[in-house]
Amino acid sequence: MESQIVVGVSGLERQQQLRWAIEESVQLDVGLLIVHCFADRFETELPDPSEEQVLVAKAIIEHAVEVAQSLGQTPATSLCDGFVGEELVKASRGTRLLVVGS
Repeated sequence: MESQIVVGVSGLERQQQLRWAIEESVQLDVGLLIVHCFADRFETELPDPSEEQVLVAKAIIEHAVEVAQSLGQTPATSLCDGFVGEELVKASRGTRLLVVGS
């Protein structure tokens, strides 16, 4: 979707890229997609995520949604299982902007 901003989030800590992406999406009146990938997914053969990884990932997404809603945005979300860079590129194809942290 061309009229949306995609932002990658990695944890529960304060993430400046998340706040910036939310504020930009509100200002530009475009959608927001929050993307998180399971942690430590660097191997070529990826086993299924553990129950703990799933719980942590869901908490990260929920936290980011709460931040977005507090700033006036109702985002879509995507929880990915794969190499972070590749997943962010896939999620952002055809969109207005991809925002990532440092």
